Amino acid sequence: MKKKVTLLIAVFVVFLMVFGNPSKGFAVEQYTINLSDSNVEKFYDEEQGAVIAPFKASEHGLVPVSKDEYEKTTEIKENEDLENEFVVSEESNDELEFKPYADVDLRYWRYKEKSATKYYGDPIKVSATIKCTTSSCRVDKQTQATVSKSYSVNASSEIQAINYGASFNFTSAKSYSTTYSFTLKKGQSGYIAFKPYKRKSTGTLTQYSTMHGKISSKSAYGRSAIKMKTGEADGYYTFVFTKK
Repeated sequence: MKKKVTLLIAVFVVFLMVFGNPSKGFAVEQYTINLSDSNVEKFYDEEQGAVIAPFKASEHGLVPVSKDEYEKTTEIKENEDLENEFVVSEESNDELEFKPYADVDLRYWRYKEKSATKYYGDPIKVSATIKCTTSSCRVDKQTQATVSKSYSVNASSEIQAINYGASFNFTSAKSYSTTYSFTLKKGQSGYIAFKPYKRKSTGTLTQYSTMHGKISSKSAYGRSAIKMKTGEADGYYTFVFTKK
């Protein structure tokens, strides 16, 4: 009898795993975008040097964005030089602690913010490029884009000073882990890109000495990802059409 009960429970659990959440079964369809849909607006983007179709991530999947909306929200330009900046991936909540002593010359940095701006960063390629040679093809988002904290300085004491003096908290984030799919017609080609939404703090770092006062100062800045309520990176997804 016990064996029969155990078997029935096991069958019931498997049934729930397969059929218990019907909405989950429709999630893949929900995140498949037909680029031939009349609601998907396509236009030439000077930044990417190609025709694009932009989308915003939402709880219902990717939502098409008009040319006017996309251009208006991305009109603030920022020349990023991430290859020459210092990236900090790990979250840190360290705060500056100054413990001056009369007979010891301690040196430390303070940061005064001059401006804080929001902007859309450089696009990050998150899929392979595909050329459709059949009646229809599909391109899937394969990579999670990482939007890391980055700074114009690399000394930990200077980075801590920027974190402490900026008007917002610096953070890193990843783009959606959901696999979005785009369908192409024969003859079309392209790839998926993610354009992250970011903050930048620009200001002055000043070094002080407990014995000699102000020693030196220099310009500095830091960049941070902007997160959505889900904790994932905010930004646009764009399908970038490449030349045939």
